[in-house]
Amino acid sequence: MNYIYSLFANVSRMLVGFVAVVILSRYLDVVEFGKVTWWLLISTALGVIFDYGYTVYLSKEAKVGKYNELISSIKTKAVIVFLFFILFFFLYVFDEIDLYPILLILSFGFNSICGSFVIYLRVSNEFKKESILVLFNNLLILVFLFLFLSQNFAILALPLAFFLAKLLYLLYFLYDFRMVLKSVNHLESFRFLVQAKKVFPYFIQGFCGYLYINVDAVIMPAYVSESEVGYYQAASKIFFGTLLFIEVINSVLIPKVSKMTLDKAIVSGFIKAANRNILMFGFVLSVLIYYFSGEIVFYAFGLEYELSILYLKILVFVIFLRYVGVIYGLVITISGHQKFRSLSTICTLILMTALCLILMPIYGVLGGLVSLIMSHLFINSMYIIFCKKKFRELFIL
Repeated sequence: MNYIYSLFANVSRMLVGFVAVVILSRYLDVVEFGKVTWWLLISTALGVIFDYGYTVYLSKEAKVGKYNELISSIKTKAVIVFLFFILFFFLYVFDEIDLYPILLILSFGFNSICGSFVIYLRVSNEFKKESILVLFNNLLILVFLFLFLSQNFAILALPLAFFLAKLLYLLYFLYDFRMVLKSVNHLESFRFLVQAKKVFPYFIQGFCGYLYINVDAVIMPAYVSESEVGYYQAASKIFFGTLLFIEVINSVLIPKVSKMTLDKAIVSGFIKAANRNILMFGFVLSVLIYYFSGEIVFYAFGLEYELSILYLKILVFVIFLRYVGVIYGLVITISGHQKFRSLSTICTLILMTALCLILMPIYGVLGGLVSLIMSHLFINSMYIIFCKKKFRELFIL
């Protein structure tokens, strides 16, 4: 039952984020939409830095009644958030950026600190409480968004909604864990560099994993117009919405395979059957999105986003490639070969960055999309070759 609550929390988080962006597109022009969603992407990437791998680290190390790791993670994250806040505040003071990026960045800083508390809810088996809190917080974002849009806050609406919702989220956890925070000896020496070094391997894998699928969008404003960024961001939001099903699949399969053991899952044919079903589902989903891309874009974002249709049709190939890699990535993770997966991710990130820097100055958005397809072909090939050599299986026939 616990993984169902966890699944519910993840699904609600992704759905509300998508709905918020769709609503925003109705109130902003393409250029403004491109600006705020690009900064949302940058803030999300910074959120991965703020988390610093503690989501995975605490999931392994956190123990009921033991809160030293919780405090260390909060202090480490707070230092990182503060340093980035100072950096972007100076950029704001010298008119290099507007106010809304700072609000978004602080929002994801607050959210990263809340993430440490969430891990301890899971350790304490309070998955239901987590799912309720996540749902309430995400709905609060929508409430604030509607409120600010109705008052003509325009480009500030989404950043303010995120900022207030995440601030309240953090204040709740500080209140809920107040006795724990009081009981811990805060006078004990805290060495930031020691903590950072200890958790760094967890950080680098998570950050590279997030970045390689977003490199094209991150560097795109340097090579294309602001309106093209807006068109691409609209298509990419639909693209990431389709990946929600991968979250669902992993949330179901990882506990199930772990429970029955990987060897048994392979021998019994469970992995093979699951892979065939996922490939079929990914293929059907990709075909449907390709043929109904126009209707999807117009319904979600409006007629002015016609150029997004082309980008979405190309992203369909990436959607299918993401589903191709699901089982192979899952098998590598459960079998304990995280080093190989980390190396694959880093190599893919390097390849993706190089391709974008070569192709995007020449072909613009299309160059970024080609880079994305080639990078996914590369990492899937690495996964499949590894599984074939290690398990002597392709998990298809």
